[in-house]
Amino acid sequence: MIKFATVNLKEIVTVLKGYSDEYSAFAEPRFGSIVEFSDELIEMIDSKKKMTELLKIADEEEIEETQAFLNHRNDFIALSRSVAVDKISVLQEFETAIGNRKIHDIILAYKKENYSDWDFMCQMNHLGLYDSWCEFEEEFYIKIAKNWCYENNLNYD
Repeated sequence: MIKFATVNLKEIVTVLKGYSDEYSAFAEPRFGSIVEFSDELIEMIDSKKKMTELLKIADEEEIEETQAFLNHRNDFIALSRSVAVDKISVLQEFETAIGNRKIHDIILAYKKENYSDWDFMCQMNHLGLYDSWCEFEEEFYIKIAKNWCYENNLNYD
């Protein structure tokens, strides 16, 4: 039986917060690391594209790392996109948790993409909720990361 290393919850949280439709994340349980790979590059390598085509979207090091991953992909556990959470749902839970209706307008503006992340943070700061929001968001993602580790039989720190 393979002994799994401990994965770092903070790494998982960082990946979850910045999850992209262009990259997939995986845990490498033997070493406890979290890695990300370009979906486009994976698809191109899987479909046996020539190196000249691959070099149009990635450098040689990224190509080699992705090829190495693909050669051992069964050793990795995917951090599925279903684990990723959109910021709106986190905001709505925050609104409920703190019971402050002032945040409702910020959520609506953010939903309509009238606010950038910077605007959002400025508004939270203006309402005096910036620190509370950061703490809530971190705990929210830590809970998700812990559940994911539990479901995949991974130890975490």
